[in-house]
Amino acid sequence: MNDGRTPQRRTLLDAVAAPLARLFGGRRRRLAQLMRERDELVLLIESVGEAIIQTGPDGRLVRANRAARKMLGLPANARGTPIASLVRHPALLARLEAALRGETGGPEEITLDDRRIRITTRALGGDTIAEGHGTVSILADVTEFRRLEEVRRDFVANASHELKTPLTSIRGYTETLLADDPPAEIRQQFLQTIHQNAERLQQIIEDLLDLSRLESGKWSPDLVDLDPVMIATEAWQAIVQNRGEPAIEFKIDAPTPTTVLADPVGLRQIFSNLFDNSIRYTPEGGSITVSVAGPDPAGPRRANLAQPRRIPGEPAPARNPGQNPKGWVTIAVTDTGVGISQEAVSRIFERFYRIDPARARAEGGTGLGLAIVKHLVESMGGDVSASSKPGQGTTIRFRLPAI
Repeated sequence: MNDGRTPQRRTLLDAVAAPLARLFGGRRRRLAQLMRERDELVLLIESVGEAIIQTGPDGRLVRANRAARKMLGLPANARGTPIASLVRHPALLARLEAALRGETGGPEEITLDDRRIRITTRALGGDTIAEGHGTVSILADVTEFRRLEEVRRDFVANASHELKTPLTSIRGYTETLLADDPPAEIRQQFLQTIHQNAERLQQIIEDLLDLSRLESGKWSPDLVDLDPVMIATEAWQAIVQNRGEPAIEFKIDAPTPTTVLADPVGLRQIFSNLFDNSIRYTPEGGSITVSVAGPDPAGPRRANLAQPRRIPGEPAPARNPGQNPKGWVTIAVTDTGVGISQEAVSRIFERFYRIDPARARAEGGTGLGLAIVKHLVESMGGDVSASSKPGQGTTIRFRLPAI
């Protein structure tokens, strides 16, 4: 069949078609590669935790990733909408409009509702917005970071104050003994005071180390089957041996034998801290009662109880506190002490918080006992709460998995 082309013409067309085919093939491959890179870039921007907002030189929204849409409540079809009609918060809008005027700059923090937002703006394609490429703004929620900073500052300030108090006393009495030669009776009183403050200083440091291990996850509970009544009795007997018999009645209210899944050292420390706290605020003739009830199928209000944090490489416990087919045991330590106000109840598990600072310090309290209790209970898969009324005593109640 003759296609109307001479052999010479066909040869010429074939010579031109081959390079064009290679050129078009290369273009197609390059276009496919660019489309893949574009899709990967879009996926990357959408996956970034910080909010990213791109605006054109006319102040209209070009792009906002998922984090930005969630943070600012932007609709999915907001592209092309003026940014002034999308952002309602005055401080944020002022910062974005300043960027559109060319006032780009370093990070600046603003308050957005009840959150702290760190915003950074940059011109696209050049140093200034005047070059016509718009701006990009990155918004990071630093609320939790700032909260932790404040907690750290408060912790350092409180710890410094708590350590300074006994050290000042030790130094003052020591300087008096070195400078003067008081009578033997006064010297003995001074030495006794120095000894008491040294013990208090040691207790503060030990509590700080315990709290540090718990909060950093370097302590892991060794979960075994325990009788809470037996552990509570042992903890009370240890207090009697160390301090002598308190002028307070100790009672156990446990109608039925109960077993919990807990760490023996941790549970003993929980009871010791709670007993110390109750003795401190219960007058002579009062009572401390340990009540044990359960098992109850309703456990802590968490969808999935946290596993105890373990040291890397350490084997996991044989039992999982998140799986408790027999429910939960509720343990309560109730005293007939002075009680506390509702405002104080909500804060007693804070580090260094004291209801009566002068009385607590005079009796050796560090202000860390209940914070340690909270961490120990939660590390074993339970939860802890408190209830009290002025003049009617206090109850600290915690729940642990039943066996």
